[in-house]
Amino acid sequence: MLGKLLKYDFKETSRLLLPIYAGLLIISLFGKLMLATNLYTSIPDALQILTIFTYILLIIACCMGAPIYFIVYFYRSLYSDKGYVMHTLPVTTHQKLFSKLITSFVMELLTFAVCFLSVLIILYERESFAWLSRVFQSAAPSFLAATDMHFSTFIILTLILLLISLLSQLLMYYASISLGQLFGGHRVLGAIAAYMGLNFISQIISSIILIVLSVGSMDTYALMTGRTIIALYGLTGCLNLLLALGYYMICYYIMEKKLNLN
Repeated sequence: MLGKLLKYDFKETSRLLLPIYAGLLIISLFGKLMLATNLYTSIPDALQILTIFTYILLIIACCMGAPIYFIVYFYRSLYSDKGYVMHTLPVTTHQKLFSKLITSFVMELLTFAVCFLSVLIILYERESFAWLSRVFQSAAPSFLAATDMHFSTFIILTLILLLISLLSQLLMYYASISLGQLFGGHRVLGAIAAYMGLNFISQIISSIILIVLSVGSMDTYALMTGRTIIALYGLTGCLNLLLALGYYMICYYIMEKKLNLN
């Protein structure tokens, strides 16, 4: 049944997002064509600046708009009138949550990939990327000598940590929406207040843990080596996973014990 839920959620989210992604890539290709044919330099300077500013706003709107859309979609699917249909289906609460989480997680990654590809299309120049490649190749030995860690390993660990952080952030949004349902007729305000509270608490917990673990080992962390990077990334990743689990349990508990669609 989880597969059917995923198919439905991907279909619903793709209906809006895929045309936006396609439009952004088409705009990028058109912009690259203008740059390649020197048409861009023939337009007035003010219009050039306006075009660049509009494109940057479009990228920012795409990156920031996707999480907002997933928040609204989660609310409408589980806590609005549509929730009546969803909660009458022969599926478990875990399946409902997993479906929404997997869909939003994958589509968020796709959003970042499309935005990155869009910028890459606009900025791509063989000479520039060859120079950038030489810079990375020359910096890698220096990074290895300074930290005793391969630069590629550092990149992989950073990407893993970013994925874990994205998972935790999405679940924080969902937990905030779920907690907002406890505020009766002020659910939106309740969800905003819940998000601010959860964010504040998570920051306090993170700060306390990092401070406690770093006390007495300042000299060790003053020199960032491969070991300290792994330790710091591992600690941050585990903390985010624990917070994600807590957010998930909040969603599960409210949907199981405190669900109120009135």
